[in-house]
Amino acid sequence: MTAAEQLGFMCEYVGALPTPALAYFGIKNSIPRIMVTGSHIPFDRNGIKFYRVDGEVSKEDEQSIMESTVSLPDSIDLLE
Repeated sequence: MTAAEQLGFMCEYVGALPTPALAYFGIKNSIPRIMVTGSHIPFDRNGIKFYRVDGEVSKEDEQSIMESTVSLPDSIDLLE
């Protein structure tokens, strides 16, 4: 079980697919998405891509995220 699921969120692994397909699916269904990438593109563009309900997280969003402090509830078991 993931930390997100422990907090009551539904998570679904959709397998290997092109990043634009995941982006399109999320926008059409109004759901946030996370894509783990790794391919032929330059190393600095591989990693994790986060999408809001309405599209990709922007550079402005990233700055705000980087400056945020997050604490997890004690109920989250990160080793599960």
